[in-house]
This record gives sequence, structure tokens and C-alpha cells, in this order.
Amino acid sequence: MLKNILTAIFCLFLSLTRSSILTAQTTQPVPSDFFQLKKKNRTVKNYFRGTYAQFWFDGDQWVGGTITKIAHDSIWIRDQRIDLVQRGFGTVIDTISYDSYKIHINDITATPRLKENWAFVKNGTLFQVGSGAYIVVNVVNGFGKNADPLFGSKNAPKLGIASGIFLLGTLMHWLYKPEIRIGKKYRLQYVHAS
Repeated sequence: MLKNILTAIFCLFLSLTRSSILTAQTTQPVPSDFFQLKKKNRTVKNYFRGTYAQFWFDGDQWVGGTITKIAHDSIWIRDQRIDLVQRGFGTVIDTISYDSYKIHINDITATPRLKENWAFVKNGTLFQVGSGAYIVVNVVNGFGKNADPLFGSKNAPKLGIASGIFLLGTLMHWLYKPEIRIGKKYRLQYVHAS
């Protein structure tokens, strides 16, 4: 009896998995056009219909929203903003959606950088914080009873090196770009998928 029940359950399981596999093989998604962000000839990111994207628009503003349509070198984006909205007795965080509008590929000048490892070193923050902390600790310790003079022959070179590292971090912070500029290295390419 138990053997017959297990055999029936096993046959039912096989028939269900076979039908789901056949259904999965016969229903193919319709290919849609998409954009690729490329660095030289290597694809960095793909932009498909239905994904969220942010671009620096030619009109000096960030545009972000869901891509609703991609066709003929253009993107239609439904603008979405996350704002505080006045409701009843206070404010709540709400997503506000506006109508879709068309952006041509040549009007996009930048995209935000993808998650970048060690960005706090590349943008100089680590150098500024470390050298600033060293300078503060050195000055505070200089007020002690048996401390060397603040700008004495032993302490001045240490403060000079720390100040130089702080200025290096500040220079790195000014030169760091948190976005990917479309131009020489990076380009957007339209891919017609049909």
C-alpha cells in the first residue's frame, strides 16, 4: 500500500516538473532594445526597459526614474522623486511619479558611478581625516608640561608632513569625480534587439 502511494506521488511529481520545464522552454520573453554603457569595448552596465536609471541631462540636471521605453536612440523615462509629503498631522516619505519624457542618447552627459571600492581613499577623505587627527593630537599634546615646543626643531617637520598630507587629500577631493562622464573613455551604445 505504501509502495503504491509513493509511486503515485513520484509519478505526479515527474509529470508536474516535466510540464513546467516544457512551459518554460516554449515561452520566450520578447527581446527589447537596450543601451549599454561601455568603457572602450567592455560593457560596464546595461539599461533595459523597466529598470531604474539616473543620468546627467544636457540641461544641467540629474534625471532619475524608471525606463518605460527604448527605441531609435532615445529613452523614455518616468520621472520619480522621493520627497516629504504633507499628510494630515505631519509629513511622510512618498514616491512621486511624473509623466514619461523622451531623452536622446546624445543629451546624456554623465551617469553616477557604480559602487566603487575604496572610494574614501580615492577621493582623499582618508588622508584628510588621518592627517587632521594627527595635527590635532600633536597640538593638544604640545600644551603639556614636558612637551617639545609646538614649532620646535623636532615637532615642526612632523606638523609640516601632516599638513602636506592634508593638502594632498584636499587636492584629491577636488579632482575626484563621483560620476562617469560620457566622452573619451565612456560611451552609451544603443542595441537594437530583434
